[in-house]
Amino acid sequence: MIGLSHALDISKWALFANQLAINVVGHNIANVNTEGYSRQQLMLESNIPTTYYPGQLGSGVRANAIKRSYDRFLGVQTTSELQPLGYWEAKNNMLKQVEDVFNESNGNSLNQAMNTFWDSWQQLADDPTNDASRTALVSNAQVLASEMNHLHDNLFQLQKDADAQVKYTVGQINQLSDEIADLNTQIAQAEAGNQDANDFRDQRELKIQDLSKLIDINYFENDAGEVNIFTAGGRSLVQTVFSTHLNVSEDGTNHGFSRVMWEDANGGATDITDALQNGKIKGYLDTRDKGIPDILADLDRVAAGLVNEVNKLHYFGYGLNGTTNVNFFNPLTPSFNQDNGNNGDAGITGDIYDFTALSRDDYQVDFQTATTYQITNAATGNVEGFQIRSGSNDQIVFDDGGGATTITLTAGAYTSDQLAAEIENQLEANSSGNQGYTVSWDAANQHFLITNDAGNTNPLTLSWTSASSTAATTLGFATTADDTLTAGQTATSDNSADHTFQYTSGADVFYGGIRYRITDGSGGGPAAGDQFTMSVTQDTSQFMAVNPDIIQDSNKVAAAQTSADLPGDNRVALDLVALQHGNVMRQGKATIDEFYNGLVGSVGISSQSSENRVNHYQSMKEQLDYRRDTVSGVSLDEEMVNLVKFQQAFSANGKLISAIDEMMKDLLNIV
Repeated sequence: MIGLSHALDISKWALFANQLAINVVGHNIANVNTEGYSRQQLMLESNIPTTYYPGQLGSGVRANAIKRSYDRFLGVQTTSELQPLGYWEAKNNMLKQVEDVFNESNGNSLNQAMNTFWDSWQQLADDPTNDASRTALVSNAQVLASEMNHLHDNLFQLQKDADAQVKYTVGQINQLSDEIADLNTQIAQAEAGNQDANDFRDQRELKIQDLSKLIDINYFENDAGEVNIFTAGGRSLVQTVFSTHLNVSEDGTNHGFSRVMWEDANGGATDITDALQNGKIKGYLDTRDKGIPDILADLDRVAAGLVNEVNKLHYFGYGLNGTTNVNFFNPLTPSFNQDNGNNGDAGITGDIYDFTALSRDDYQVDFQTATTYQITNAATGNVEGFQIRSGSNDQIVFDDGGGATTITLTAGAYTSDQLAAEIENQLEANSSGNQGYTVSWDAANQHFLITNDAGNTNPLTLSWTSASSTAATTLGFATTADDTLTAGQTATSDNSADHTFQYTSGADVFYGGIRYRITDGSGGGPAAGDQFTMSVTQDTSQFMAVNPDIIQDSNKVAAAQTSADLPGDNRVALDLVALQHGNVMRQGKATIDEFYNGLVGSVGISSQSSENRVNHYQSMKEQLDYRRDTVSGVSLDEEMVNLVKFQQAFSANGKLISAIDEMMKDLLNIV
């Protein structure tokens, strides 16, 4: 029978529900400033009604659950945006420090040191016999070399700093992975009993976002409420309640810098450095292994340009004491390396045989087969170089009025420009009418151009169809037709030139001022796909120094062009003054000063670009945070309204209990 006790039960459960609602409101208010907290809401529903006449009678209210206000899609979006934000923040942090290294406003800059160096040559040219000018020149050259060394050391230190950040970030990733795995355990345990682990889920979501800023991740939640997190091509960081750690190992081929290793459950380690795509760790890796090395390479080119161009003029000049063949700076030292991924066992060595012929470009040797290779200019990306082999591809047949004449090119390795000069020399040396010819290499279009100079009397026929013109295919001229040129006309090679070099173990190859030799190892020769690199600029900025002989005796500074005109001859000094404005960099398109200023400018542009990227992704995150706050954020105004609402409901139910109590007393008194 329904009576006052039923009404009392309704009021009792209503008191409990509203008291619980007030507790939830209090929890929201307490966490209004807690990062990552999602507003919670007590879900109320009607109790199961009682069947009664004339209809079902309500049984009051009950608390069904405490839910967090959360949009999973916004959470996934935020995680996705944090990954590039972390990448660009790390990169921007390092590039700002690189920019500081090149600060030109502190009065001690490389630009100033170079200007002073050039001015010192002008002062010596004004009076080649002046001891003070010679001493000042040597001193200023030492300052220039020291400033170059200092720039290199600072940049290399930043590389080491980036490497330290990689190690630190690996530790952070491991810690967060452990914490997320622990939270998985707590969430699974709580929700197994049909409880909503709201606070644990907020904490886990925040740690997932922190992790995504450090490394690129993908994740999903299983039926037990546990998240599984993967990185670098599907390698697990968190699997249910277990975490997998990253580690680092030293790379002996890259200054001992750290490679990022993923440790599997069996204790094995996999190198995932190159598989990482985003996050702070990728930003630090890219800056360490690409950004700063590229800047250092350009700085090395500046140093190598100074060293080699000054030496080319100075070496053939004469000092005040009659000495000659003296380098002003210590000469360039070539470096030869083989790719770590080579499958063959061949090695490469070499030296500089003609420093006046150096292009100062880096070269890459690529083996197409075990016995043939090509040379690529790393600066231009073009395959270049030719190998003329005696009795194989060394002849051209031509006729300029004296009948068919065969010229034989000197066997050896040539750069494109060197081979053009060799062909021109041979044509002119064997011309029947002493005619002039111009042969050049069009680097932009990768063609040879052979011109019958204007003013020549006789036409020039290049007999490519002749079986004796064995050089035709190598040069890229079709063997199906001859070229007949009247004065002023030009023949252009219309096929791809053959840049193939034949490999002979241990043979010296002279190319662009470098003598190199590739030699079979104990395990055999090279394999198809093997790569080798040659550089005369690597680490020049680190080791650039004035020749000790010059430091000890400034009279060895060569200002004169000939010994006969000593002591007043200043022609070499004037040539060195003019070198400041000579286009000796970037394949003859820039001066040394312009090349360096371009480097400084590119550093500034890269730094500004990275800052713009940071601002972009930060703006995207702020928009997502705003959208999240509209869904999950705590509004104090709203919570105060709810507090008053639940407080009034609690008070009303208290009054209802009091009324029922009075009614029960009256009933007892009647009885």
